[in-house]
Amino acid sequence: MTDLTKFLDRKSLLADRTEVTDEVLECLYEFSEEDVNLDSLEKFTEKKFKELSEEEKTELVKNLENADYKKYKNCYISTSKLLFEKAETLVKEIKALNVLNGLGYSVYLLPFGYARNNQNFLQKSADSITNHQFLEFKNVVSVGKNAGYNAYKESRHQSNNTFLIFENDVEPQTAINNIHRVIEVIRQDNKKNEIENNFEGYIFLNFQMRNMSKLYEINKDGRTKEIEITAFGLKNTRELNDNSQVEERFSNKHPLPRNNIVHYYDSVNKQNCQNDKSSVWESYVSLVKIFLSKEDVNDKKKILEASKLALAFQSRDAGEVVSKEFEKRGVKDENTLVKVIRGAAYPELLKKKDKGIGIER
Repeated sequence: MTDLTKFLDRKSLLADRTEVTDEVLECLYEFSEEDVNLDSLEKFTEKKFKELSEEEKTELVKNLENADYKKYKNCYISTSKLLFEKAETLVKEIKALNVLNGLGYSVYLLPFGYARNNQNFLQKSADSITNHQFLEFKNVVSVGKNAGYNAYKESRHQSNNTFLIFENDVEPQTAINNIHRVIEVIRQDNKKNEIENNFEGYIFLNFQMRNMSKLYEINKDGRTKEIEITAFGLKNTRELNDNSQVEERFSNKHPLPRNNIVHYYDSVNKQNCQNDKSSVWESYVSLVKIFLSKEDVNDKKKILEASKLALAFQSRDAGEVVSKEFEKRGVKDENTLVKVIRGAAYPELLKKKDKGIGIER
């Protein structure tokens, strides 16, 4: 283990490191932030965010992602943020980063100077770029009837996309009701000032005490709908009624890192399983594909492991539907179970198996 006691400040601690660990961060929190000359920090654009064209916004995201970062797990933390940010702020932001990392997202905690050079931006100080989208983090400690109200209202000045972490036990319905209250207040202000409504964005709600997360998409008019927790920023969801599901369930473009499976919340699947049996089966298959890559479809052990993990995230009723579906598909033993799972998850590979690709035992 590296001896970290020899370092005297953040600058020396970070020197020559391309990656930081939890151990390094714990040491870093003990040091005061370095002095900074804001004028010396890189300015990523001179325009207000709302004045940028779509091409310029894309270029801004690209430039921010190409800034100086230290790798942390499957994510990246700006070197300037590690040097100049207050420890208590870093702790909160890295907590949010860890939740998102556990959900399979790669997160960039943005440079320290970005927020401060963009005080007049519509998205003036988003904490991160997550899935190539700006995302602002807010911690909520209140537990009363207004929990989350002020945090979300403030965040709308910083980003169209918000990640609220509820530190204490709050009813999810209370939280989303308060989101709707904020939207209604903004709607009334817009009407008074003759401003066209545009609420487009996303809201992550993370409930620490309940070990669960939810994701909502907001349309231009301010209507919210709950969508898959892995679908942030994806463009392949379709407009649906409030009580329906997204057509594309889990994105295989952002699979969960295998070592982060324990962070994947059981609420993800429970919130998506409806009484429609086909939806339950599709949800189960989507979960299997998250835990089983194409490279592992010939490994019997990994196929069975993926099935067990997928079933673990099913509600009891949904699990019974999946079991009955297995019976309908002729599952009698472990080998037929493997065959059915493999065929359901990656049907395009069935022909390859018929040509001689076997299952490892």
